[in-house]
Amino acid sequence: MGTSDPISIELLLQHDSWLRALATRLARDTDEAEELLQETWLAALRRPPIQRATDVRGWLKQVAYDEARKAAKLYLRFMDGEGKIVRRMDLELVADQTLEVLVE
Repeated sequence: MGTSDPISIELLLQHDSWLRALATRLARDTDEAEELLQETWLAALRRPPIQRATDVRGWLKQVAYDEARKAAKLYLRFMDGEGKIVRRMDLELVADQTLEVLVE
């Protein structure tokens, strides 16, 4: 295998325990940590590093941080002006009302 071949999935998965521990440190709770771990693996498998000589842990760490940032931005988008999280049902109600206004 040359240095320009993508890293194998098996090699990436050797870092699962380490990545799980990182996700746990980055997340607020165990559910969020599991979600972050899944999103990180999806992103990593979609675009694995091309260079076999890549520092795999450093690269996975960056992928996890990027996914954690995306999750934090999404979380902040769904907060109201008083810092409370807007429930999904409330978001659906707002979406329905917005659609009604646009149709009228």
